[in-house]
Amino acid sequence: MSILENLKNTGDWSIRYGLWDKLFSGDHLFQELLGLGPDRIDNAVMTIEQINATAQEDDKRPEWEWITAQCLMTCAQVAYLRERTPERLLQLLSKISPQAQIPANLDSNWQDFVKTGLYHLLWPEPLSPEWAWDAVASFGKTPRRVLKRVKIAILLLENNVGITADLTLELIEEGRGTLYPNPETMSFVLYGENFWQSEQNAIAFLQEEKLWPKTTDVRWMITRKSHEAMFEINGGSAGGAFALGLAKLLDAEL
Repeated sequence: MSILENLKNTGDWSIRYGLWDKLFSGDHLFQELLGLGPDRIDNAVMTIEQINATAQEDDKRPEWEWITAQCLMTCAQVAYLRERTPERLLQLLSKISPQAQIPANLDSNWQDFVKTGLYHLLWPEPLSPEWAWDAVASFGKTPRRVLKRVKIAILLLENNVGITADLTLELIEEGRGTLYPNPETMSFVLYGENFWQSEQNAIAFLQEEKLWPKTTDVRWMITRKSHEAMFEINGGSAGGAFALGLAKLLDAEL
């Protein structure tokens, strides 16, 4: 049985907690949502929301993690929509931002209409419209096309312990020059300030050298050499790896 099915079938919170914790690590929630489809998505979302609402305060997910989960679940609901109307799309997007606005009339194909709605929404940091569109496209079985991929070994800090990992960078078609984490594998990884700054430094360097793309996006993910799930990453040494990997991805000379 899936994690969600096991959660529904047990009332023992000591068992439930382990399942609940597992759901919010690695790609587990993403994979659960990916396997649901239009018939089961709304009930699954209701179940997850109810469990979090009725959990003891210490068992509730951290705020940043729960916000990410809500955004990921909304992306799945959008992808599985059968009632493809502006009103229903707005109802879902309003869960993310009550100020959400979309055109009143469906004046383009549905996929473009959804993408426009996602790109006009103010997503909570560090999420972005590109992250959301990537998730929706994956849940809808029409993933964004990868034009090129590079992988480079890096050293990171996780809970103040050095770990070896692989940084994978992918050039994604039809973008606007955004660097974003892979929603499937990186949504529940907490990034430290040093890591985030190293990423921004790499982008700034390539922008200054006029090497940064304007019509494609770059998606990234980090996987441990041991293949264990990641929970938190930190350390500024990733900046050089990002710069080197991005330069290789963009066929630039450093």
